[in-house]
Amino acid sequence: MRAKQYERTGKPYVASFSLIPASGACAGKSITIGTFTLGGGKMKFRVRNGGKIYSAQIAHTVTGKQFHTVAIEITDGRISWFMDGRVLRSEKRDAAIANRAYNVQFKMQGHGSDTREGRMQMDWVRFYTLARKNAKSTAASQLSVADGVGGC
Repeated sequence: MRAKQYERTGKPYVASFSLIPASGACAGKSITIGTFTLGGGKMKFRVRNGGKIYSAQIAHTVTGKQFHTVAIEITDGRISWFMDGRVLRSEKRDAAIANRAYNVQFKMQGHGSDTREGRMQMDWVRFYTLARKNAKSTAASQLSVADGVGGC
């Protein structure tokens, strides 16, 4: 993925890509693969499950010139986030993990007529299973946890 901010006046878009439940009510369960302000310097990610939010962020500028590889690995015991081939964080607490089917959601949230022109571009999205030959799982430090209220 990549994103570009075109203007300098007004408020920038907030771009995000998430996994939301494939069926039924979300009941406050979702996994944010990444969210960032166009032109900003931080990438945030989180899990919302059971009234809690598990979250982390890294310093990383997403620009319109270079594509970035963003990935998430979900196993029975862990969720791990990756960017540009490096593992960023892993969440292992049982309360954070909801074993269910998900759909991908891409979103750019603006601020009405005061929003700067910008774009988010995805080259491709693909699903892999860890049940394939030579597949290896990985780990990293956990996310921080806070109380959370609301939907997806």
